[in-house]
Amino acid sequence: MLRLMQRLAALVPQLGPRMRLAAALKVGEALCMGAPYGVLLLVLHRLLERTLTGADILAATAVMAACFLAQGAFCLLFTRVAYPIGTELCRQVRVMVGAHLRTLPMSHFSRSRAGDTTALVSDDLVLLTLIPRMAFPQFVVALALPLALAPFLVAVDWRLALAALLPVPLALPVLGRCRKALDRGMRRRSEVMVAVSSAVIEYVQGMEVIKGFGLAGGRFAALAALLERARRENLALVFRALPLMTGFQAILDAGFVALLLLGAHLLVGGATSLFAYLTFLVLALRMYEPVKALGTVYEITQAAEVTLDRLEALLALRPLPAGNAAPPRGREDIAFHDVSFAYDRRPVLRNVSFTIPANRVTVFVGPSGAGKTTILRLIARFWDTDSGEIRIGGTPVRELSGDALFDRLSMVFQDVYLFQGTIRENIAFGSPHATDEAVHAAARAARCHEFIQALPRGYATAVGEGGATLSQGEKQRISIARAILKDAPVILLDEATASVDPDNESQIQDAISALVSTKTVVMVAHRLATVTGADQIVVLDGKGGIAATGTHSRLLEDCEIYQRLWAARQQALGWKVGI
Repeated sequence: MLRLMQRLAALVPQLGPRMRLAAALKVGEALCMGAPYGVLLLVLHRLLERTLTGADILAATAVMAACFLAQGAFCLLFTRVAYPIGTELCRQVRVMVGAHLRTLPMSHFSRSRAGDTTALVSDDLVLLTLIPRMAFPQFVVALALPLALAPFLVAVDWRLALAALLPVPLALPVLGRCRKALDRGMRRRSEVMVAVSSAVIEYVQGMEVIKGFGLAGGRFAALAALLERARRENLALVFRALPLMTGFQAILDAGFVALLLLGAHLLVGGATSLFAYLTFLVLALRMYEPVKALGTVYEITQAAEVTLDRLEALLALRPLPAGNAAPPRGREDIAFHDVSFAYDRRPVLRNVSFTIPANRVTVFVGPSGAGKTTILRLIARFWDTDSGEIRIGGTPVRELSGDALFDRLSMVFQDVYLFQGTIRENIAFGSPHATDEAVHAAARAARCHEFIQALPRGYATAVGEGGATLSQGEKQRISIARAILKDAPVILLDEATASVDPDNESQIQDAISALVSTKTVVMVAHRLATVTGADQIVVLDGKGGIAATGTHSRLLEDCEIYQRLWAARQQALGWKVGI
């Protein structure tokens, strides 16, 4: 427990003093809760000696009432201190994780499961809130109460005190073995629950495809099997820890029975007094209560340890090195110098060099997998190059601060993601302080104002998670409106018309035309008909290099790869279903 508290204090240092205060208040509450037992024993002592008076009874009543009031005050103070610690811990850790995720390369997100981070910052993180408001205070009470009672018990009868206190150190090794069993089981259960979380997300998000291919039953069967595995792991954890937990409590119970027998033997033999015997019967029960609760404390602690391990592993991931340069905007040309890049050791670009001129439209074409989208992602520094250098406006992207880099960029990708919220919030996502007039102007330029106005709540219409309530073409136009509103000097377009119908394609092309005027535009094209008017076309050869650079007419004359791509495009336009 102490190691866990040190780790939490290292994670969120400012919460350490408040957690110690909460533990002290819990000890005060426990002592006030136990004090009436001492008062009752004093009354009992006077009664046995036949010296009890009415004044004694009134005094005892007043002291017990004061103890109850003090206990209530300590409980209230503890609640006001401990519970906000848990919520503040959750908030700060979630902010910390969110800030750290922003700094990681996209390779982390391509390798990790969505359920891992989801479970970590939702259900698993809630376990940490139990540490300051339950586990740590209870642990401190379990230590403090026997230590506080030991001198008094020894003074009353050292033999009975030894019998009362000895079971505690005898039971703790069993609790240590239980802790190890819980540790192993908690880690296995955590792995399974992460897999379940990821599977549920995949099942829900892929429901349209699952139903379309008639796989709803089969895919659910796989999810059900995973849920069954989670059930087995939960039961295995319980059954693995239960015998040890029962043994721990049995030792304490056996100690109390031994105390009863020893006390009775000493009392019958005249070696101790009835008052001493009754004192140990009352106080030993009170002393064992918080010690028995250590079983639950250790269960919470081990679950929190597993969560902290995963949290620390995430925070230990190396972020992209941050630059600090923030030059003013200018002519934002983009230059690649001997750039190489590989995905998990699979080369995509090999020593490529080219220049994207400012305020011009540059289009990248080439075979599938040639690295077209990769170039856009390297410009946005979603990944770092393996070697070589990329410059924007003459400044290496590695040296630009994150704010300076993304202030220069607006991005429209083929797979548009809209956040849960209103259409207006999504258009203004990159410009949160934009006025309604600016938002509407951007929507008009993106050719989406009319369909938004036709919706029941207009710009206040909720789009659903991922934009589920809108068509692909509508989402594309909203993402273009978002880019127009941001008004960045560099526009990155990953073929925005690749998966929409002809009517939407025409409107998106008009929207793109409004977007690209007076901008440095970098576009990935899968449909060559969209690039014939580009100022520069860069043809990738599919082997990590560049086959040719030029205009559409020149490439049709000089570049064999471009000629093949164009011929394939023309053939596709003449394709029809045979009858």
